[in-house]
Amino acid sequence: MLIKIIYLVLASLMFYFVEGAISAGGFGFMYRYLFGMAIIGLAMASFIVKPNMDRAKRLTKGVLIMSTPYAVTVLWSAVIWIADFAPLRTMTRGFFFPFYQSIAALAAAATLYLFGKNGIWYNLLAMCIGNTVIVVLAVKDGGGVGVFIQELIELLTSLGENTGYIMHAIEVHDLTFSFGPYAVLLALWIQPKKKIWWIASAAVLFYMTVGLKRIEIGAIAIAVIICWSLKLMKNDTARHIANIICVGTLIASFAYIIAIHSGLFDLLEDMGMDTKGRDMLYRYVALKYEISPMFLGRGLGFSSVAWDLKGLIGPEWKGVHQDAYHNEFVRMYVEVGFIGYFGWFLCYLPLRLKYVWKHGGQKAGVLALAYFIYCMITYATDNTLYYYYTNLSTFILMMYELLADEETEKAANVAEIMEIDETE
Repeated sequence: MLIKIIYLVLASLMFYFVEGAISAGGFGFMYRYLFGMAIIGLAMASFIVKPNMDRAKRLTKGVLIMSTPYAVTVLWSAVIWIADFAPLRTMTRGFFFPFYQSIAALAAAATLYLFGKNGIWYNLLAMCIGNTVIVVLAVKDGGGVGVFIQELIELLTSLGENTGYIMHAIEVHDLTFSFGPYAVLLALWIQPKKKIWWIASAAVLFYMTVGLKRIEIGAIAIAVIICWSLKLMKNDTARHIANIICVGTLIASFAYIIAIHSGLFDLLEDMGMDTKGRDMLYRYVALKYEISPMFLGRGLGFSSVAWDLKGLIGPEWKGVHQDAYHNEFVRMYVEVGFIGYFGWFLCYLPLRLKYVWKHGGQKAGVLALAYFIYCMITYATDNTLYYYYTNLSTFILMMYELLADEETEKAANVAEIMEIDETE
């Protein structure tokens, strides 16, 4: 019971502190990562007191697989940093963004280690508690419940276009997107006879509504529609189609990069569509990369340096800090280049999917593919690749499927103890 209380306090604070950081040696470290590390420490203490070897082994392998895409891009970027004599700030930003996602993977594994398969629900509960505090404080400062309801109605009727003070205050993108993977799980595996399904569905629906993101709704719908049929197929057939989807996604993402480099958003503006400045942004970014196997990239962290946009937009845009591409495919290609992009993609999707499908079975594989589809759709329009909360949710739901049932886990641990006794 004590561990549950400690965990919920730490995790709720982790999800509440969307902003805020401590500084040391000129570097800032956000509170949410510190609370994530505290959760990792709690799991390590639990392992020392009462080790569960089978669970620890499964989760350790899972963390390594989840972290592989980040390790690959950092190592590739290290070569670029050295060759280009990159500034220290570029290298530190390029290193820490992936590092934070490894903390997310470890925090997800720590939660599952502490609570087994129930860990996904403790994580969701903490997400709801943290988000509830944000909502309550926003309602208090924004004029009360009546104003909240009025703004919520206006938000929904305008499909997210009109946001008042309260709605803007609780529109935490990272936290809102983190409910998406849970929505995918609950929609793909409907369990109306279980109380937890109804409670979780209501919670996810509420928090996704108050933080409404239209792309999130679309991404969930597409992921569920694509993967619904896969769960009904035979394992080999579903796996074969999943591989085709992986290839198709790679081709589509690269075609999107080429189209943007060729002026897609300029064309959309000419057709009368409001791209909210993306045409000017991508016109500038196009100067920083080329579509060629010889383009090796600028290195992770390149997007964190100041850009000079004055020639494209106006003098007030000189030296602007701009890392919001609103397109993670373009961002990744600019930073790691042609070879690095394909290496990242192969580690991000096919490698992870193959591992989860092999060790978790068809359900695990179909769900993992659905989470990937959800995430990649958001990558096309938002800056979600390094969203800590979103990745944490995705990691915990994928690694959840890698855990053994209680009987298998107990038998494996007994066998582990017997093997140790025999060697002694």
